[in-house]
Amino acid sequence: MSDGRERREQWATRYEQTQGEQFSWFMTSAPPQLLGLLDGPEPPPSGRAIDLGCGPGTVTAELSARFGFVVGLDYVFPAVAQARRRLESDGRAASFVVADASTPPFRPGSFTFVFDRGCLQNIPRDRWLTYFEQTERILAPRGVLQLLCSRTTGRASVFSGAGLKTRLRSMLGKPAEPPGPQWLSHDLLRRLAPATLQVDLMEDFPFVTQRGNKRTFTHGLFRKTTSDRG
Repeated sequence: MSDGRERREQWATRYEQTQGEQFSWFMTSAPPQLLGLLDGPEPPPSGRAIDLGCGPGTVTAELSARFGFVVGLDYVFPAVAQARRRLESDGRAASFVVADASTPPFRPGSFTFVFDRGCLQNIPRDRWLTYFEQTERILAPRGVLQLLCSRTTGRASVFSGAGLKTRLRSMLGKPAEPPGPQWLSHDLLRRLAPATLQVDLMEDFPFVTQRGNKRTFTHGLFRKTTSDRG
């Protein structure tokens, strides 16, 4: 089984067995960083927005109340199904697509705003550069990418879920899973971003999951310019 197919099946199984509010990283409302941007002095241009890795649709629902056209994109259908049900129950509307966020099936300049909370960090490391190239491609001039990616704060205990999983893979003779968001440093994010994605903001903030696990989020704002930064 290819790595891509295995990853897709793993995520599909997770969403088939778990409702959004049961995920440790679930939020009942849109992140304050998103609300601060949309209500702030320099919001993204009005028009079309996309929620990459939409999951159960919390952010997709918020975007649908603020943009004329909204797409929720996720890697697997069960996630999209949850998001669609949420918006229907809220009386809101959006379009949904099952696709890989590193190869979004949209024309250049399709969106004025791209939002990502936790999607990039779950994409294989060798596709991070492609992700940025493709996100820049689907952004309209002056469009904005808001990126929220996280890492654990401190080292995971060997008795934690992550620690036990690592020990099990070792016992089975499987290679350790490649590190994810902990390698998405400010410097790396700046280097991955194409020259036409101007970095407006890069900051960290703490976050505690529903299970009480501490994480550190990196919040990045990128605005598409019409020329290279030089």
